[in-house]
Amino acid sequence: YKNKKSKLYEMRKLYLDLINNAEKELFIIMPYFSPLNDFMKAIVSAYNRGVDVNIMIPKRSNLQNDTNYFTVRTLMKKTNNGIKVFLSPKMTHAKLMLSDKMVTFGSTNVTSTSFKTLQELNLFVNNVDCKFNDDVKKAVIENFSIAQRVEKYNDLKYRNFIQFLESFVS
Repeated sequence: YKNKKSKLYEMRKLYLDLINNAEKELFIIMPYFSPLNDFMKAIVSAYNRGVDVNIMIPKRSNLQNDTNYFTVRTLMKKTNNGIKVFLSPKMTHAKLMLSDKMVTFGSTNVTSTSFKTLQELNLFVNNVDCKFNDDVKKAVIENFSIAQRVEKYNDLKYRNFIQFLESFVS
């Protein structure tokens, strides 16, 4: 939701807080993932703090496929292939982040449009020892286990011009 007083979109801040507070692990599943500077910096910073960062995007998304590849390729390059990237065999529409501190899922993509224009909603749950969080983590790990791991950033190919055009709508 939009905080009318500060004119900030709170979902962006909540996502960034989740990433910045991760200590051990971070799982991100996004169908549309744009290279927003504050997210790129936060994810690279998490990796540099020793957080095990895992990102899943669709192998073929119905929109902004080249932007997705550009984003995760850039993250892998900035961490010398340290961030683990996985390609889901099917178009996944899940928007989920899971850390050792919190889990969130809902309708919010990591895109400017989601943060500035759309009315998005996510559920944020503190990651405490409970069946719900255990079940969510099991499902996340299962999804990552059937996805294709990208070993090197050079393996991710995208079309520069298409990615440039997609940047205007994401």
